[in-house]
Amino acid sequence: MSILRTLYPNIQFQPVTDRIAIIYVPPSATYELNALKNNGVAVFIPLIFGLNAQESLVGANMQEVLSSANISQLHTYPSNELTGKNVLIGFVDTGIDYTNPLFKYEDNTSRIVSIWDQTIEGNPPINNNFIANYGSVYSNAQINQALNSSDPLSVVPSVDTVGHGTYLAGVAAGKERSGTTNYTGGAPDSELVIVKLRPATELLRAYYLVSPTVNAYQANDIMTGINYLLQVAREKNMPIAICIGLGCNLGAHNGLTIIERFLSEVSDLYNVILISSAGNEASESHHFSSTISVNEVQSFELNIAEQETGLVFGLWATGADKLSIGFTTPLGNSINKIPIQLTNSQNFSFNLEKSKISIRYQFPNLITGSESIGIRLMDPLPGIWTFYVYGDVVISGDYNTWLPREGFIQPGTRFLSPDPYITVCIPSTTQKLLVVGAYNSFNDSLYAASGRGPTTNSVIKPDIIAPGVDVPGPNLYGGFTAQTGTSVAAAITASASALLLEWAVVENNFNLINTNIARTIFIRGASRTTNGSYPNYIEGYGKLDLLKSISLI
Repeated sequence: MSILRTLYPNIQFQPVTDRIAIIYVPPSATYELNALKNNGVAVFIPLIFGLNAQESLVGANMQEVLSSANISQLHTYPSNELTGKNVLIGFVDTGIDYTNPLFKYEDNTSRIVSIWDQTIEGNPPINNNFIANYGSVYSNAQINQALNSSDPLSVVPSVDTVGHGTYLAGVAAGKERSGTTNYTGGAPDSELVIVKLRPATELLRAYYLVSPTVNAYQANDIMTGINYLLQVAREKNMPIAICIGLGCNLGAHNGLTIIERFLSEVSDLYNVILISSAGNEASESHHFSSTISVNEVQSFELNIAEQETGLVFGLWATGADKLSIGFTTPLGNSINKIPIQLTNSQNFSFNLEKSKISIRYQFPNLITGSESIGIRLMDPLPGIWTFYVYGDVVISGDYNTWLPREGFIQPGTRFLSPDPYITVCIPSTTQKLLVVGAYNSFNDSLYAASGRGPTTNSVIKPDIIAPGVDVPGPNLYGGFTAQTGTSVAAAITASASALLLEWAVVENNFNLINTNIARTIFIRGASRTTNGSYPNYIEGYGKLDLLKSISLI
């Protein structure tokens, strides 16, 4: 990295790992950026991610939810009580309401070890090679000072304005200790480390055509946030379970994006378990797939909803295949087979409609090595758009395309012949992650939107499913709400992972454990129906069962 800093002094390099760095390029350094690319360094625009849960119906008793996964049984297990003692649970999310009683001890001190709020400047993390130099860190001592103040936010001004992070932390680790509500999360004696992600920049939102009002976060901030969580765990010499409740559709779904490669490396670290939500895309009609033959022409239809202002998506070929596309607008304006040009985007507009479409071929794509076709629709006319796919050179024939995730486009923008499979969101297409889908623990039914596998490189995902429908947790007003989604299931699995780390590492029963080993433990102990076939692309290897998983080690 030092060599690059010397060669390109006007570009700021912030390492994330030994092989991955975030770069900050001022307008005056455009020439250096082009030189960097020309000298064999791959440069990518960060992906953006959304939240994988939303408010739903009022949930039942939390203990019933935890009992369905055999988690609460271990809180009072006669020979080996497990509650998450001396284990950290980390979140990269929307922050936390640190004043909520669920995150305090009986003496009004905080169970939160630290908060890195990326949105507040002034006190960034202590300089570490792999942590970015922005935001502010608030220590446990500062949080305790705030809790004893008449104006806590004057001491620690970090707030969760969305509620997703506070809710997940409560589900995973909350405990109301005064006896007022008796609410208890999955790992009630664990400690918390929080990263509040800064929102995606206006520039990046404009690039991906995502509304400024949507909750969206950048891959680089997520990666540096996870590095911060790891640093805190190392400093405190404590094992950590990290919950990732975010996802996106912008990629080939084969584990090769930069953030997925980063997470794959982290998954090898011992005393660390990474849990990722499968996403809520299976019922959204955002995925289309097919198999084409050489010289064949196929088509797929995309409905553009009213009020849709624009969207960016891609078509991904497999292996050495070479495909071309064309399209017809709702008014019948057609562009037949668009020739492959590898240097520039090709832009199209029409006299009697304001729609603009940009097509960019990448052959090969620098991430996958196969062909990708970027499609950018700006001010698209509502109605049915037809896209044509031409099989120029075909060996495999399989291709896939995904629209932006729910929340990033209008609800009615969808494929008319969708494929509900291969809908596990990025980064949960990373092979080594513990990936969790969701089911309804009240009636034992699958959550219909829960992301389905496999990945495009044939990896079984999700690994397991956990309760994720109408689960109660804290809101931002001192009360409770219920949320549904796979990030809820990930939070419950993070609590199970904290209890597993307590049994394995803290109690010295199984000293070497990482994400891949934990995956194996949870897969082996998963609850499976007698008439089901496992693994499958909906449930993975079955339902989370912590008690059985530990008993079978």
